[in-house]
Amino acid sequence: MIPSLDPLPASFPPLLLALALTVAATAAFIRLAPRAGFVAHPRADRYHSAPVPLLGGAAWLLGVGIAAIVTRSPSAAETGASLLPAAGVGIAGFFLVGLRDDRWPLGPLAKGILQVAVWGAVFAIWRPGGPLGHPLGLALAGGGAVVLINAWNYLDHADGVVAVVGGIAGSGLGLAVGAVLGEAPLVRLVWCATGGLLGFLVWNLPPARIFLGDSGSLPIGFVLVFAALVLIERGGPETRTAAAGAHVVPFADLLMVSLVRLRKGTNPLHGGREHTAHRLFGALGPTRSLLLLAAGTAGLAAFGLLFGPAHPVLGPSLAGGLAVAAALVVSAVPAPDRAPAPSSRSKKRERRSGKRSI
Repeated sequence: MIPSLDPLPASFPPLLLALALTVAATAAFIRLAPRAGFVAHPRADRYHSAPVPLLGGAAWLLGVGIAAIVTRSPSAAETGASLLPAAGVGIAGFFLVGLRDDRWPLGPLAKGILQVAVWGAVFAIWRPGGPLGHPLGLALAGGGAVVLINAWNYLDHADGVVAVVGGIAGSGLGLAVGAVLGEAPLVRLVWCATGGLLGFLVWNLPPARIFLGDSGSLPIGFVLVFAALVLIERGGPETRTAAAGAHVVPFADLLMVSLVRLRKGTNPLHGGREHTAHRLFGALGPTRSLLLLAAGTAGLAAFGLLFGPAHPVLGPSLAGGLAVAAALVVSAVPAPDRAPAPSSRSKKRERRSGKRSI
């Protein structure tokens, strides 16, 4: 069954309100983050060449949270209302893990343990049924969720990438989850998260004025992964292609980077400039690269919504094949040897703040 567009107008208030609130909140956090010590400084494994404030994730969370509260339905008996506490725990948990890592970096093992603990709390509150209701299904879902949320974290490697890809993937998931749950709190949360990403993009377009940080990429990844798991649990086989298609781009990037680093004999968990957007930015420039990623993500969303219902078995397999093919194609594009020179706008911003590039 192809999702109907009839519920689409109901998505506009949460999306637009979250967009406007996040634009305003991000402007404030651009000034607040350096005072609190949340700044991403240039490093050998980073792609930026000038200090950039972090805490874009806090701005996103503030805008999304207020929009979700304001646009909530007064009805207490909504479809899927039981999912909201689990989603809230997951968002808060991953935000706190990311915030700790942004200010005082965590090692991969500690970060992984904390992520597993947050997912454990989410599953304990949610208690999923259907294909996720038995131990094997739950174990596979938990393992896949940890991988995918880190794929979204990996995707936050260049200006505008997570906001563009996540905003479009979130729109596809919003339509798919809306077709399954109707007017449910989780559906509004997905649309709020999408609007927040589009609002953050205003300040994150190249050259970025602020970064999401792990406190943004982790909870954003959680919302998108959680929505996909709900589709798998409640939507039936015909919705699984939409669930998989939303994560093809970040998974392809994770797969490609891991294989390249292993081939070079380096740790896949350490940073570097081998990512998808690093290669595309060097070959095509930032604007054309973001447009290409947007078009690819939109095509995958349409593929999941239109092809998946008619081919519930073939669709997810094709989505996985597309991820592998994309990883192989992008790996053939040369990775940049160094970060790009600071833009004139970045230099002016540094002079105004009294800081020097390092």
